[in-house]
Amino acid sequence: RGNQIKPRYTLVSNCTLQRVRRGHATPFFKKIQKRVPASSMPAFLTSKGTAYTERTVTRLLERLSERAMKMKTIVRTYSPHTLRHGFAYMVLQSLDHGVDLNDRYVMLQKYMGHNQLSTTDMYTRIPHDLFNAAPGQIYRSLTRSEKMEMLARLTKIGV
Repeated sequence: RGNQIKPRYTLVSNCTLQRVRRGHATPFFKKIQKRVPASSMPAFLTSKGTAYTERTVTRLLERLSERAMKMKTIVRTYSPHTLRHGFAYMVLQSLDHGVDLNDRYVMLQKYMGHNQLSTTDMYTRIPHDLFNAAPGQIYRSLTRSEKMEMLARLTKIGV
């Protein structure tokens, strides 16, 4: 609200960090880095060399969703807000984020940047049957690291 920046926290896999480092090592990124002060340099740049906005992320996700629908990988398009709900559900289901549900709620509140726990609660109302039906049986049986490796393979350019 009011274009204020809210601190948010997230977990990033080693695979994702490696991809970010490769992106930061490109001549394109280094060229932009010379013109922009380090304190205001975004971690990710659009093809035009600007920071991602809410709108550019939404458009990117729409294009990727449509491409995945054509490949019959998914059955409907997704929005950043949909992914936010899915992320919330995954955090609450994962034992990596706390011993009990209360611990996971507090961690999720930090991740999402909410001041009130009641706001965080709105993001966690996803029916179990809907969530479990989405990815398929094989995907559900994979470990978290196997899922990340699979995602990296599927999203790698040139596949």
